[in-house]
Amino acid sequence: MYGQGEGAIPAIALFTDVASHPGGHCSVQDRAFFDSDGSKYMKSALISDRELRLTAVVYARLGVVPYLRTHGRLPDRIGGPWNLIPMRLVIEERGTDPELTDDERLVYEAILREGRLPGGSVVLLDEEEKRRKLEKKQLRARKKP
Repeated sequence: MYGQGEGAIPAIALFTDVASHPGGHCSVQDRAFFDSDGSKYMKSALISDRELRLTAVVYARLGVVPYLRTHGRLPDRIGGPWNLIPMRLVIEERGTDPELTDDERLVYEAILREGRLPGGSVVLLDEEEKRRKLEKKQLRARKKP
C-alpha cells in the first residue's frame, strides 16, 4: 500500500532503479540490467507496452523532453530511486494504461529507437505475475520427457 488510512492505494507497480547503479543501464528488449563492464547483473522478462508507455510518461514528467529535442537522444541517466514518486502520481492521475501526449510519444519513440531505459522502468505487478506464470509453464514444459 502507498500511504496510510483512507487515502492509501494498493501497490500495483514498482520502478526499477538502474539509474542509481554505477554505470548501469537497462535494455528494452529483455529488461536486462548491465554493469559498466557490459556484464548482466539482473534479468527479467520482456517489458510490456503498457509498462513502456508508463515509463515514457514518467521520463517526460522528469523533464527529459527538452534534452531529447536538443540532442536527439535520451540522457545517459534519468532520475534515480525517487522515480517511484512520479510513477505513483501518474498512475493515480491517469491509470495504468494512459494515452500519450505528443511529448510523451516523443519519449516513447526514443525509448523504442534507442532500445534502452536509462532511468529504469515501470514494473506493473499484474504484468509481472503474468510473466512469472508463463515462465513457470515454459519451465514445466521443458522438464517433461
